[in-house]
Amino acid sequence: MSIRQPMSAVRRRSVRALAAVRTRQVGTAALALGLGMLGVVAAPPAAASAATSCYGGAKSWELTNYAATIGPYTTTSRCSDINLKVDQGNARACVIFIDHTSECNSLKDTYPGQWVVVADDVRNGTRFKVRVVYLEYPERSGKVAF
Repeated sequence: MSIRQPMSAVRRRSVRALAAVRTRQVGTAALALGLGMLGVVAAPPAAASAATSCYGGAKSWELTNYAATIGPYTTTSRCSDINLKVDQGNARACVIFIDHTSECNSLKDTYPGQWVVVADDVRNGTRFKVRVVYLEYPERSGKVAF
């Protein structure tokens, strides 16, 4: 025969809080399942929406030669990196931080239709140009997001 001890007030509150959390979790799971059956999907993760806003502010560019420098541009809080996308053909690109140097940082290979980070973790308000050199001779245009 066991003797049941009375539950302390603190323990009672803990048990009630745990039960409430479990109820919310079950309710949330049921809601998510129900919405999924209706064809409703969850919002994209924060990283995906940040990328959308970054690329959403991209500036178009077009070259008249196989190699040229585009810009000047000034970085914004919209992106933490400087990104480049070429429309057609393969190219190499680099960034020139014009307030600090006239030289390029490291060359990055770019591929048609893909965003490539040409400089990462760049401070807001940094002035720059992008040097683009095409390895082929297709249409020379694209976008830069910063």
